[in-house]
Amino acid sequence: MSLIRHSCAILCLLLLIPRAQAAPPAMTFDKSAAWIWADPPAGKTTHDYPDQTICFRGYIELPVKATYTSARLLITADNLFTLYVNGKHVGESSSDPNDWKLPRKYDVAPLLLPGRNVIAVEAINTIPGPAGLLVKLVVTPTDSKPITLISDANWRISPRAFEGWFHPGYEDAPWAMA
Repeated sequence: MSLIRHSCAILCLLLLIPRAQAAPPAMTFDKSAAWIWADPPAGKTTHDYPDQTICFRGYIELPVKATYTSARLLITADNLFTLYVNGKHVGESSSDPNDWKLPRKYDVAPLLLPGRNVIAVEAINTIPGPAGLLVKLVVTPTDSKPITLISDANWRISPRAFEGWFHPGYEDAPWAMA
């Protein structure tokens, strides 16, 4: 086969092979996401939390007419968590209290809606000591910049799990801020 024919054959094959789409970059917590929890008991430090359960609610506002290529959520809690998005159970940590070192990743795109979306987490500090929740949600619209929700002081918290607290319609105005 001549060099020209050989080159043309290779070029044709390359054009017929579907191009692999680049995988999204690995999702990590960056300096913008903060560990959040309730205030420590009076006279104690953030290393002296009791064993307790805290319920958290965060919000992300999504445009009404947008479409999304992805919505990825990264979460961990010291020690355990259960995650809900718009009232739907998404997942939970393992029962190993040391798994907080291994954040979990979830694709939550099917659960998101136009407008206000609620991310609710029940987090448990299983033994006295440090406690915290760390969350990052990145929603990528098809035609604009990513929209991000991170754990920060804007989240609402409660030491009690009230009836329906993880549903979007629940009124959490009396709850404290993280």
